[in-house]
Amino acid sequence: MNARDTEIGINEALLDLATIRHTSRKYEKGSYLFREGDPIRGIYLLRSGKVQIGKVTPEGRELTLKICGGNQLVGEVTVFSGPSKYRLDAKAIEDTECLKITIEDLEEALQRDHTMAIAFMRWTGIDQQKTQTKFRDLLLHGKKGALYSTLIRLSNSYGETHSEGVLIDVELTNQ
Repeated sequence: MNARDTEIGINEALLDLATIRHTSRKYEKGSYLFREGDPIRGIYLLRSGKVQIGKVTPEGRELTLKICGGNQLVGEVTVFSGPSKYRLDAKAIEDTECLKITIEDLEEALQRDHTMAIAFMRWTGIDQQKTQTKFRDLLLHGKKGALYSTLIRLSNSYGETHSEGVLIDVELTNQ
């Protein structure tokens, strides 16, 4: 089993989160699910659309850390830790539909359903490892090395293997 298979298995297990009490919301392109400094009240399970996770620098420059799509979780997970505030922004870059699960409902479900709790812990661990890898590549290899690493990750995630090598069938832009 490779890393992608493991991630797919985790994502499938996390779809059980949709069975937790939730509210369904739609966000238009350009609107925010949450902003830096807002109190954390829940997590979001994306059903469709894309959300940019990032930060705005004091100079007004937008830094994109991650883009999430369908069946992915969005939100800073602070279960069992008391009140916290978001440290990043989550902005819809396409019309987006998601399920919002409150932290209280999530904590109750994780205590009740051990399989879901294990999948959730695995997801948070893998998500943290991915973030650390991106920062490591940037710090150790500079911008060019981080770009190469990103292209390799795109190839591994979205590329199709053919007899002549790997074909990436993804439109790449400077975003």
